[in-house]
This record gives sequence, C-alpha cells and structure tokens, in this order.
Amino acid sequence: MISVIYDEDIEETVEFSQYPDGTFYTKWRPTMDVVAVKFFGTTVDEMMRALFLVDALRERDHDVDEFFIPFIPGGRQDRLNPDGDFLFTARSVVDLINFYEFTRVITSDPHSAFTARNIDNLWIDTVVDFYSLWRGRYDAVIAPDKGAKDRATGVAQALNLPVYFAGKTRDVETGALTGFTWPAEAEQGRFLLVDDICDGGGTFLGLVAEAPERNVEVDLYVTHGLFTKGTKDLTDAFRRVYARFTYGAWENVHPAGVIVLDNKEILV
Repeated sequence: MISVIYDEDIEETVEFSQYPDGTFYTKWRPTMDVVAVKFFGTTVDEMMRALFLVDALRERDHDVDEFFIPFIPGGRQDRLNPDGDFLFTARSVVDLINFYEFTRVITSDPHSAFTARNIDNLWIDTVVDFYSLWRGRYDAVIAPDKGAKDRATGVAQALNLPVYFAGKTRDVETGALTGFTWPAEAEQGRFLLVDDICDGGGTFLGLVAEAPERNVEVDLYVTHGLFTKGTKDLTDAFRRVYARFTYGAWENVHPAGVIVLDNKEILV
C-alpha cells in the first residue's frame, strides 16, 4: 500500500495500475498539500512506485520531506557475500532513498544494521509497550538465532524476564535450514519467541518442533509479518502469533503495537 499524508495529518491511499508493457501508473490527484509519502510493503518494485510518486509530487511543488517505510526491502542482502547471493541490495536501497534527501525517513526495527547506519536522517521507531501487552504471561523470551539476540534481549528486559537462545544452521548456497536446537533452559513453562521478520516461517516452525511436547507453550512475536506461505502452519504450531505489521496473510494473527510519532499514532 502507498499513501500520502497531507499537511493537515489526513492520510489518503494512492492506487496504482499497470499498462500492458508493465509500466505502472496512477490517475490519482492530490486534493491538498502533501508533506509525506508512506510505503507499506515489502519489495523494491513497490518501493520504487512510492519514490516515483515523490518525484511527481515534488515536480508539482509539493514539499514532500518525509518518507514512512516500516519495512526496508533488501535488508537480508546487506554485504558482499563470497558465497550464495551476489547482490548487495541493501546498498542499492540505501542509495535510492538517500538520493531523495528526505528530512526524515521513518522505519521500524530494520533487519540490517547496514541500513540503519547508512540511511540519512533515519528515525527508528521503538514504541511498543511490551510490558502492558504481556506482563506476567511468560517465563522467558527466546531468540531463534544469533541475529535475533538484541531484539529478543530488548523485549526480555522490557518484561523483566530472562532470555534464552535457540539455534539453527542455514546453507548459504541453497537457503536450506537444518540443525535446529531448542534452549535447554526452556523445558517447562510459557515462552515468547521473538524476531523481526517472518517470511515463510521455516525458522520458527523448525524450532518449535524441537520444543518438548509436554509442559511447554510457545507464542511467536515478529515485527514484520510477511507470511509469504500463509499463516495456518504457524497458527497451528504456536499458541498465539503476534505481528506488529502484517503485509501478507493475516488470519489468526494478533496485532501488537503502533508507530507513535510526535505523540500521534500514525501507523497501525
């Protein structure tokens, strides 16, 4: 979804279509002064539509200074990889966004530290009141892998709980996941598994399959629910699935949090 925010904090969705040759277009017209563009999606192609809209608005003298992009595409291709994927998409995305010289780019829980360091004027939203959401519900928080360590630790600290660490192995050539390990400390109780992205869900399904079948209940929380393979397997495997932002299938997924900027809720 792509939308604009008017000077009076009114938001309006902009619909796009495609010509037969694949070129996207919109016949939408603004009714007031546009000050920001919001991109709520997951792909670089969709992001380009939003940035082209910024171009078209600026050409018509709209002062579009802010870009809202909760999920930054390309975060998992954030280095020069000697094996596997050849692309450095995060660098390309960073350069594209910086070209527009926004006074503020607003995102939430960026997957890659590279994008967080290199996007100019980046404002990272961190406003989720985990304590109010889940106070007293869990015995510990679990990080599914090393990459989720900081995120899971932050949630655990907010809930005054310990954090335990699971593990997996990924083949960089094929992307196949193996070697799932469940934390030895989590043999009994109720646990919250925390990460930033759920794509197909293979990591989380592989881990929860290693949890003891008795005396263990596991919920899943992700910031960005892409859910590219749907949600049924996840909602069958976990007691509850929470997502702050849901971009794909959402059946039986519970919302958790909003972005708050300048004391105003602007994204759900």
